[in-house]
Amino acid sequence: VLKGENINMVEEFNIDNVPNFVELALNPMRMEKKVIGVACFSKDITEQKRAEISLKESENKYKTLVGNIPSTTYRCSMDKNWTMQFISDEVESLSGYPASDFINNSVRSFASIIAPEDQEMIEKAIRLSVKKKKSYRIEYRIIHKNGKIRWAQERGRAIFDKSNKVACLDGVITDITSRKQAEAALRESEEQYRAIFNSMSDVFIRTDLKGNILIVTPSIIDLFGYTPDEMVGKPVTDLYKDPADRKKLIAQLSAKGFVREFEAVFKTRTGEEKVGSINAKLLINEDGKPYGVEGIARDITYRKMAQKALEERTRELDSIFENTPIILLLVDSLGRVLNVNKAGVHSKVLDKPQFTSLLAGEAIKCVNTIRTKTDCGKGEQCKNCVIKNTLEKTFASKKNHTQVEGAITIQKENQEIERRFIISTAYIKFEEKDRVLISLEDITEMREAEEEIRRLSAAVEQSKATVVITDKKGRIEYVNPQFEKSTGYKASEVMLKNPRLLKSENTPPETYKELWDTISGGKTWQGEFLNVRKDKSEYWESANISPIFNRKGEITHFIAIKEDITERKRIQEELIRSEKELRERNNEKSRYLSILAHDLRGLVGSFHAYSNLIQTHFNDFSEEDLREQIDLLTKASGDSLNLLDNLLAWGKATQGRLTLDMEKVDVFEQVNLVLGVLSEVANNKKIKLLNNVIPQTFIHTDVNVFQTIIRNLVNNAIKFTPVEGSISIEASVPSEGKIQLSVTDTGIGMEETTRKKLFKMGEKVVREGTNHEQGTGLGLIICKEMVSRLGGNIDVESKPGEGSRFFFSIPV
Repeated sequence: VLKGENINMVEEFNIDNVPNFVELALNPMRMEKKVIGVACFSKDITEQKRAEISLKESENKYKTLVGNIPSTTYRCSMDKNWTMQFISDEVESLSGYPASDFINNSVRSFASIIAPEDQEMIEKAIRLSVKKKKSYRIEYRIIHKNGKIRWAQERGRAIFDKSNKVACLDGVITDITSRKQAEAALRESEEQYRAIFNSMSDVFIRTDLKGNILIVTPSIIDLFGYTPDEMVGKPVTDLYKDPADRKKLIAQLSAKGFVREFEAVFKTRTGEEKVGSINAKLLINEDGKPYGVEGIARDITYRKMAQKALEERTRELDSIFENTPIILLLVDSLGRVLNVNKAGVHSKVLDKPQFTSLLAGEAIKCVNTIRTKTDCGKGEQCKNCVIKNTLEKTFASKKNHTQVEGAITIQKENQEIERRFIISTAYIKFEEKDRVLISLEDITEMREAEEEIRRLSAAVEQSKATVVITDKKGRIEYVNPQFEKSTGYKASEVMLKNPRLLKSENTPPETYKELWDTISGGKTWQGEFLNVRKDKSEYWESANISPIFNRKGEITHFIAIKEDITERKRIQEELIRSEKELRERNNEKSRYLSILAHDLRGLVGSFHAYSNLIQTHFNDFSEEDLREQIDLLTKASGDSLNLLDNLLAWGKATQGRLTLDMEKVDVFEQVNLVLGVLSEVANNKKIKLLNNVIPQTFIHTDVNVFQTIIRNLVNNAIKFTPVEGSISIEASVPSEGKIQLSVTDTGIGMEETTRKKLFKMGEKVVREGTNHEQGTGLGLIICKEMVSRLGGNIDVESKPGEGSRFFFSIPV
């Protein structure tokens, strides 16, 4: 109400142990558009009269009290301090200071205790009265010793001497603080009553005996649409739809002197009809004769509509209670059954004509009823009665106590059979009385089905196959333990989610479309998925997905039985890959052996031709020709020996028979040893061999393998570098556990197509050197195999006419 709302409420009280009801209206009181309090209106006029009598008695007491307050008499000089020549002792009760303090201003002047705001007013009033030689009467404030303000009324006049000058001022000072407070309270009370009258939400009307309106509150405009000025003097019957209602009201007033909750239909200024409730009484004068009527009219149109709606709602709830398929019983705090619905009667859980005289434990048959009639509701075994114990807990806690399962017997085909029920209780506060609503839901078939499901579930739970059940929208409702093992997801993480959370990007969308089209059409789909586990690892599944139908033939769920075939797929892919690699390697070896046989036959054929020529024409050759033929023979034998060495090294590397003897070596020294071996070959073409490796660059490697790699790369560079060219060997500073070595020449370089064929088995990349040198192409293959065995990789950069740079990286 203090926030501006109007509140109506009903209060109950007793008079001589007889209950009475009064309707109260609580309305905000406003003053200058501000809420200053709350107005409470009671329809009991007798109590209002008692309050008025009490108020008059209080006012009489106040007047008597004020009349007995003693006054202070004084004589003072007419100066700025109002110097007291005499002042009575009563001044102490007025100011808190003794009279002696003020005589001749011995301690303080009287002016010092007058409120500063009033001093100018006092001086003007007294001087004006003195000038007119009249008495004065003034009221002002005094500051008491305790710091509080007290009001004083001073009456006095000037005493003149023989020369007509003011000799002194004589007067009486009366403490009027209480009067001032009463006046303030009275003004406030009047303002409050006026605010109450003006802020009433109900309509207060006073009429004479003829029914003419004498007084009406402003709230009449809200109820009827008229202003108070328009209705004062008008007959109150103008507000009734049927004037006969007014006659009935007067008849009841004449009989009892008052009416309570008299209902009538009013009509507003616009013709709208409203239902009103009237509380009224006859006004009786001192002679005991009526002289008018006053009362309060309240708009109860919406309340009547609400009552009607409530009645309709009650009928609906009663219908719901009666027709609910679940058995319902209403029980009081003593456990007695008050009502039972049709489902309870039809199931014969209890007999309706007799249920009101039974306790719930007696009315609802328990399992013990099958064995003995004496144990129904009162026997020793009923200490564990589900109904009885559940009711006690509900009444004790005053909270719902649900989901208690118990066995109850019912009659079916004239036989008592045991059924399983979910027993739920709901605490209800009804008309200040404790009630409990018991509901019994038959779950026998559900429990039997659950038992069957448990048997089936045991097999599913222990299955090594993954089982997933979804609803018809594809949301997961069940997964077995194997699902958690296969996917890494817990069952709680995937509930109501779509199985697509396992989808990988490597399964074509067409597969899922085919799957959904198949199972949505009522058929079973079989296939394979590449799915993703929770840890993002991929795995293969073989799936068999089928729809589940209800009794109507409608699809309600889908079930997927899946098997992890990752290992099987891996073995299959490994076999396929191994078979492919073996086939490719055999093909490469066959091609290379064919090339090698051709090259080896050419070298051996040359060796045979040179030796046969010398043998046949030995005597025909000059010493110089003979030396030339022997040089050619020597070169052919050297080339053959180099080819056989490379062939032996390649065979060991490719067949895994190449063992590594790792040791710490200086790269600079090892490169020097290799260049020393190849220096004579390089000198024949006047090629400079440059070792640019920084001394004391150490690595752990197999010396023979490392020298073989460098020797083949440098030998290959000599072959394709023209006369007076150069070949440099460099090594990077080891970093991140690796070192890079490079062999760079100023040779003829190569095309990109040729560069891509290098290091590949079976590719015929045999080119003639700058001095018509012949090669097999096996050297670079051996380099790749050996670099790989050392845990590194090799590559080449080259352009025609700009030389080549072969480089490889190996661990240090």
